[in-house]
Amino acid sequence: MNKWILLMGAFMVMKLAHAKVVLPFTAASGVVEMNGKYLLISDTDAVLYEVDKAGKLVNAYTVPWEELSDDPVTRKKKKPDFESLTFLPKHDGVGFQGLLLLPSFSKPNRVRAAYFKINKSSEIVTPPEMIDLTELEPKLKMHAAELNIEGVSFVGKKLSLFQRGNGKNNFNGVFEITVSAGDLITGSKIGKWPVKFKKIKLEKGFSITDALDLGSVGIVLSACIEETENTYDDGKILGSGLFLYKNGKTKKLKQFDGDLKIEGVTGTYNKKAKKLSLVMVDDPDDHRKKSFFLEMEIAL
Repeated sequence: MNKWILLMGAFMVMKLAHAKVVLPFTAASGVVEMNGKYLLISDTDAVLYEVDKAGKLVNAYTVPWEELSDDPVTRKKKKPDFESLTFLPKHDGVGFQGLLLLPSFSKPNRVRAAYFKINKSSEIVTPPEMIDLTELEPKLKMHAAELNIEGVSFVGKKLSLFQRGNGKNNFNGVFEITVSAGDLITGSKIGKWPVKFKKIKLEKGFSITDALDLGSVGIVLSACIEETENTYDDGKILGSGLFLYKNGKTKKLKQFDGDLKIEGVTGTYNKKAKKLSLVMVDDPDDHRKKSFFLEMEIAL
């Protein structure tokens, strides 16, 4: 098992805890952990994948969608483009009531979300409920003309959607939407959902690919540098990074050089040890290659 430690000043130590674990699919775009297993999405599929920590497929929960072609070009035009996922808490704040899969909003057909209920035994319930968020798109476009939602969190009655700002404008930011969990999962009263937008400044060239809300610790952002002219087309990957976003400011935690494209991040913070334990997934941007996940510890 490869392990390495990188020191950055006197304040930060990072360690790669495990080697890469190959996944049974490509284009991974988001990840969460439940019951010692990982739930993942791919931006080319209409599926919620469940894998164990060795990367072995445990379950594949299908999202109702039209049949997708095996041809990559045709598939890209028709896919739901699920780019982010998050748990929705129960009304008493204890445990989870469901899992929300959100689309990118980057095309007119990429505006439908999926909501999987979670039963009392902490099992995924199928089929998911589909949520039409068409009415939300113009409210978001009032703040950003080219949409590409890559990260999501839901805390209290605040839904946060993280905008990927790759391309010429490098317009990263977060939409903050006030909405109850009930109205969110039914797509009710969208016209009355207040929407605010805050710009997020990252180092030049980096664009947000996912977000992990850790409360008072801050929000961990994964990001990449990609050669492309807009917010949604793929381009050559020049590197990825992790940032901590808190009180409107960002701090770089780690940079990965080369063609590694981190697309999803989840994890926890150990307050006593002052340490982040993160799990990340990559998107190779090549349908012939499998995605993988890796784990990393970061001391703050």
